[in-house]
Amino acid sequence: GGLPANLDGRNSCALENLYLIGNQGLQGSLPNWLATCTNMTYFSIRGCSFGGNLSDSYEQWQNIRFFDVSSNSFTGSIPNAWRSWRLVATLNFQSNRLSSTIPAFLPQLLSVETLQLQQNKFVGSLPDTWQADSKLQLLAVDDNALTGSIPASLFAPKLLSSLSLE
Repeated sequence: GGLPANLDGRNSCALENLYLIGNQGLQGSLPNWLATCTNMTYFSIRGCSFGGNLSDSYEQWQNIRFFDVSSNSFTGSIPNAWRSWRLVATLNFQSNRLSSTIPAFLPQLLSVETLQLQQNKFVGSLPDTWQADSKLQLLAVDDNALTGSIPASLFAPKLLSSLSLE
């Protein structure tokens, strides 16, 4: 099973926190109505069986602080529309099938403290736009298909204490 396809006639959703951790019976794509939960601050579907592409429509989540879709089957890329997530502290995309390059906007989300991109299929090189005033403490990009050299700007964030590039 999965999440309901619609909200029974309602146009929006009041959810602020959604925890569906470890429910492997939950599968399919995330429904469009979920993006209407514009007060979402905590979203974790870690360890479920969701898949498909991640939608641009979640750019409406201006209050999101914790986003964890690790250990699912998402494909495609991280939408550039999510560059508007200015409050997010944790982004966890670990163990999916995301491909394409790592979006250049990720280093510019200065509120991000934890960025987990490991165990995907990202290609290309790491962005070279990391900033000293970033709150980044942990970056994990191991087990991808990244190429190129490690950018000097990656060491700019003053709080960076854990870096995994294997």
